[in-house]
Amino acid sequence: MIRFLAWLELPPRQTVACTLLFAYGIAIAAFELPIYYLLAISLIFFLLFCFSQNKKYIACFLLIPILGWTYCTARIPIITKQDLSLLCKSNKLRKVVFSACVIDVFAKTNDESNKILVSCQNLIYPYQEKLTGKTIIKNLKAQQITIGQQIKVYGYAYLPIKKQFPWEFDYCQYLAKQGIFSLVQANKISLLSNNSIFLNKYFDNLRSKIISLHIKALGNEEGSFVSALVMGNRSIKLPDIIVQEFQNLGLSHVLAASGFNLTIVTGSVWYISKRLIHSPRIVSLISMCSLFMFIGLAGASPSVIRASIMCTFILISKALFRNIYSPAALCLALLFSLLIDPLAITDIGLQLSYAATSGIILGANKLTKTIQQLIPITPKIFAELFSVILLAQASTLPIQIYYFWNIGIWFFIANILLALTIPTITIIAFVSSTFVCISTSFAVLLDKLAHYPIAFTLYTVHYLSHFTGAKIVIGPATLIAVIIYYLVFFLNLAIIDKINIRIYSIFAFSISLYLLFWRPSLAPLTMFCTKDSFVCLDGQKNIFCYGNVNDKKITRFLSYFGAQNTNKTNTNYTVKEYNKKISITNKTCQKSIVLTGPPWQTIKPIDTAIKIYYWQH
Repeated sequence: MIRFLAWLELPPRQTVACTLLFAYGIAIAAFELPIYYLLAISLIFFLLFCFSQNKKYIACFLLIPILGWTYCTARIPIITKQDLSLLCKSNKLRKVVFSACVIDVFAKTNDESNKILVSCQNLIYPYQEKLTGKTIIKNLKAQQITIGQQIKVYGYAYLPIKKQFPWEFDYCQYLAKQGIFSLVQANKISLLSNNSIFLNKYFDNLRSKIISLHIKALGNEEGSFVSALVMGNRSIKLPDIIVQEFQNLGLSHVLAASGFNLTIVTGSVWYISKRLIHSPRIVSLISMCSLFMFIGLAGASPSVIRASIMCTFILISKALFRNIYSPAALCLALLFSLLIDPLAITDIGLQLSYAATSGIILGANKLTKTIQQLIPITPKIFAELFSVILLAQASTLPIQIYYFWNIGIWFFIANILLALTIPTITIIAFVSSTFVCISTSFAVLLDKLAHYPIAFTLYTVHYLSHFTGAKIVIGPATLIAVIIYYLVFFLNLAIIDKINIRIYSIFAFSISLYLLFWRPSLAPLTMFCTKDSFVCLDGQKNIFCYGNVNDKKITRFLSYFGAQNTNKTNTNYTVKEYNKKISITNKTCQKSIVLTGPPWQTIKPIDTAIKIYYWQH
């Protein structure tokens, strides 16, 4: 693909177009979209090819989406004849003994067991056979496992649960795109050989030492927060309540040791080195060293790799005294990421990071100038800060709604308040972490200095996230609405400084926002039953919950339909209990149902206006 672009000698803008079309073809294959999405774009460029004089570029644009679709289709993992999943039938457990090599170790959360990713090698029981493919092993009982070890696993293999309802996360498909078609619940694991990679073992020990120092200096909550800024979810997991508070404010990227954190660290090192050293090549070399150090601590997650590719391009251009066209550099980083793993395009982190970065690159300067023209007294630094935050949120808004079904109301205030504290904490945490092996006393001193901005950050996040209406649940947007929004949004960024057509662009953007937030009307009464809970939802989103009202399945069901459980008694429903039966009547639509249970598996009478779902796993 890269040689093909070089042969075409494409200018930067055409290179951007080719990369986006390549990503478009990959997205159609990765998301399993209908083939007419590909045929539509191919037909458009075919017609342009017939009537255009510059047939070289048009032919390129015609073929590249097809090339991307073909490349992604060829890279999609498939089940081989020796895969462990073929031993399993339906959701039944199958006793197995097999040998494997550890590929990755996942951090343990508060509510789940340890998990490791392994490459299967040889099946020992129920019969002997060579195995291929990967599987995830759960329930390790606090065993110390490191990457590269050869292990023997005794346990039960089973298939991932398939998606049953539209609001469920498709964990089966998520694993399949990583080449994982089975799971194993381990009873016992024995070590066959310890071939741990030296660097992995070194960084694992270093991470443990860093985490211990941060927690000792700052306490469990603040120490875990600082560790998460540098190492993300690879080595430590924050309490669910803190993670949820950051998510409610649209700040979840802060806790992921993402490209945002890497960019802060690399940019700070480059800025300080530039003030002390006059050689651009040495400055770039020092910045590259900090970049590789951050990757070693945080791990080579997709978001970190994406940011490192982008930073590498910029540092090389600085060392070679070359100006860089930012959109082309961003697209080139995307191209490298997709060539390495085309299915990475399904990663939500990739979509969020590239959407936010592209919005900032294309519109920040124009929007800053526009703000200063409309409000001349606005200081430039405030205009820039406002532009970056607004564009980042506007660029990622459709993705947040499409995947998470909600938006945070206080994102702008939170970003303004934490615009200085988050970078400060990240830089101090990185420096402190690098000094762990040199001077622990100096590292502890840095942690003590970081205490005040950390306390301010955690208090601000906690306070804002607990405001009434901090998060609005609206349900998922349609794919067509997301596509229309992005077409109109980036068109608006291109013409934002055109005063004579600004009113038309605002009108078009308003229509795209309406389509993004529009939802079809609900059925008069919708009901969802789990094993020990059920919930009723009417057309006006009035809710009645019975049983475990905090059930995650119930919460996700309500979020899908744009409703939120407030745990308050709803007067729109009349409930009567008699002889182990429950009669529920909705006053708005005058529909009644009778349930027997638990488990709630018998419902009568069933009205055609009532939608009923059973959770049967």
